[in-house]
Amino acid sequence: MGKITFADLRDVDLGALGEAVDDWKTMVDALDDIAEHANTHNSGMVRLSENARWAGLNATVTREFVKKTGNEFNDAHAEARSIWSVLRDAHTELEEIQKSLRRAVEHRDPMLVVIDNGDGTVKVSFATYPGDSGPIQRTDAEIEARDALERRLNRLIENAEEIDASLNRALDKSQGPDARNFGHATYDSLDDAQSERATQLAEKSLKLTEQGKQLSTKELTEWQLLMEHNSKDDAFATAFYRALGPEEALRLHAQLGVDASMDGDKERLELARHIQNSMGVTLATATDLPPNHQPTAAGDKTYIGDRWIADLKKLGREPLVLNHPDTAYTPRGYQVLANIFRHGEYDKEFLNPIAQDMVLFERENGNYYKTWGHPSPEPGQRGIDLSLGKHGGGFDPMTGLMEAMSHSPEAAEEFFHGSTGGGEGNPKKLSNFDYFLGDENGKGARTWRPDSAEIWNEKEINGVDSLGRALEAATSGRPYGDEGPSVKHTKEGAELVEKLVSRFGGGEPATLIRPGGELEALTDSLGNVAAEYMHDIQKAMNGGDLGGIESHGAPAEFRKDGEYLSRFIENVSTEPDSYAAIIHAQQAVSAEIMREALLDPGDKSLSEAARQAAFPGAEVAAAASVGQADAIAEADDRVKKVEEFNKSIETADKWIGRLTEMGLERAKVGGDVAGWIIEDLREATVEHFKKDPEAAAAEIAEDRENFIASERWNSADAMKETVYAGAEQAGMSRHDENVGDAATAAWQETKAAYERSK
Repeated sequence: MGKITFADLRDVDLGALGEAVDDWKTMVDALDDIAEHANTHNSGMVRLSENARWAGLNATVTREFVKKTGNEFNDAHAEARSIWSVLRDAHTELEEIQKSLRRAVEHRDPMLVVIDNGDGTVKVSFATYPGDSGPIQRTDAEIEARDALERRLNRLIENAEEIDASLNRALDKSQGPDARNFGHATYDSLDDAQSERATQLAEKSLKLTEQGKQLSTKELTEWQLLMEHNSKDDAFATAFYRALGPEEALRLHAQLGVDASMDGDKERLELARHIQNSMGVTLATATDLPPNHQPTAAGDKTYIGDRWIADLKKLGREPLVLNHPDTAYTPRGYQVLANIFRHGEYDKEFLNPIAQDMVLFERENGNYYKTWGHPSPEPGQRGIDLSLGKHGGGFDPMTGLMEAMSHSPEAAEEFFHGSTGGGEGNPKKLSNFDYFLGDENGKGARTWRPDSAEIWNEKEINGVDSLGRALEAATSGRPYGDEGPSVKHTKEGAELVEKLVSRFGGGEPATLIRPGGELEALTDSLGNVAAEYMHDIQKAMNGGDLGGIESHGAPAEFRKDGEYLSRFIENVSTEPDSYAAIIHAQQAVSAEIMREALLDPGDKSLSEAARQAAFPGAEVAAAASVGQADAIAEADDRVKKVEEFNKSIETADKWIGRLTEMGLERAKVGGDVAGWIIEDLREATVEHFKKDPEAAAAEIAEDRENFIASERWNSADAMKETVYAGAEQAGMSRHDENVGDAATAAWQETKAAYERSK
């Protein structure tokens, strides 16, 4: 059977398959009537046979034959129902895939051309026209749009291919090897058939590993497709994990990592990595608590069940024997489970009890190595988790746990408000926030270990990055990396931000996040947190007044003395991405404040209103410039460090888009007007905050104060642009003389803020 091509999927008439589904439903209903009449109806042949006064051969052979025939009608009905069920689901899913493919093609940018490779894949290229003098230089956005369309179309074709293969396999098993006999495999849905096959491949992998063998590449590919395309289907996920059981599921994930990392085959490594990733998403799906859930031993077809989860938790603290001939390493169950957690958005009711027990178990033992153990380097082995260099080798379970929190904002918010210990026989009560970040004196933060099986390399400490991402999720209410609009802040999330700013706004704890500190890798995430809460930060900078602009949900209430807030901005701005996020967010919020000030200046002149509106943003920009200056001054290669800041300024413009859109929604400004306001702000921010690397490095080496003075002028010019952006949002012209005077006043106020920051 050949591959499904782009043209096949785009052009095929699925109506015939729909008619087949209807015909089989008619067959199912008819066979149901026949089977019921034959077996249970008073005048049916089985009842008549049972009630007949037969003797001799009739009593033995004929009655048994009639009974067997009645059962055949039941089997025929079951087989027909199975065929109808898988045909129905395949038709529904293929229709949706076909619609998605057609929509993607119809709504693509006209400059993109889809080329059918004829082998089940497509290539998307840029159109060329007569008269083109040569290759056209494409922007990063255009290239990404092209690549995204190509990925989407190929995934849709791949999904259709997997459904087709699963359908054929299910139909073969429903019919069975004997065409003259009914009564073979039956399925209530295509999910049943797919989960059965995925489980078969998983169990085969486990058995082969014990023998020092592996699945073929073809089998591994089939398994990967089944897992990837069904990982968010609750019936598939539940059936898969329930069939394996928790212990075999943990062993399977770990053995995949060992096999693939020692195999040396790049294709198999990538397939195994995708399977591991899909196992995480699949577990998140299977453990998503249904509404109005009642505790049950087995659960239903869409939830794994409380007993299964309880058994999983028991395994967490125990050594897990891998039964792998090539490694003697025996991880704890939680070490493997944490790697599964790296992928998927988890229900807090499932994730947090396990998270609490993991932290408590580590605290009870008091030592990383006593708790978890770490393998001796073995030739070729890179880890039990195939994320590899991105997030370590998978030996520190807290890294995987923090990754889970980063994708599960509700769980993360609750976790960082929770605590472990207390009570008889337990360590003293300690909040999870303090366990990971240290106390108010900067002492006692969890020590993160290198997470590699190859070499003891400090660069392999990945957990602090994951901790930062978890804090982002907890405070923003969005999974880490989510590019959608901001969601309303919760009281609990805002309280965490207050603690972070207070903790790292000065004193000894601040040294943890500055260059060279133990938690330095947190700094980029703390910058994103500051950007997310920029309205509240500028409100605090302005003495609690933001010109009538409300917080985005629950407000973060910072302490009345503003110096520690400025110090927090300084500390986190030592990291380029953090600095850029803060600057872009400051520009967006300043423009919104400016709009409100110009719309309603009260008894003040426009110039005075603009000067006051510029104050909080100018204070933020001034504090950020101090942190930037510190980082460049302390860098071994100052030119390279300036280049890093420049690159971050260019790539962090999502914050201007996100926060400006939020402000424009409040003002009911949209469409093209919103688009060019955002674009003007982006361009002005990049223009005024980027700098010449050689000149900036030389200037800061010669005189740090002169560098900050230069930044004062750049920030003042950028603040002028926020006045124009605010005026345009308020329906005024940037060419209005009064608006020009207001821009000058804001420019002067910004320069004054830099003088105050010295």
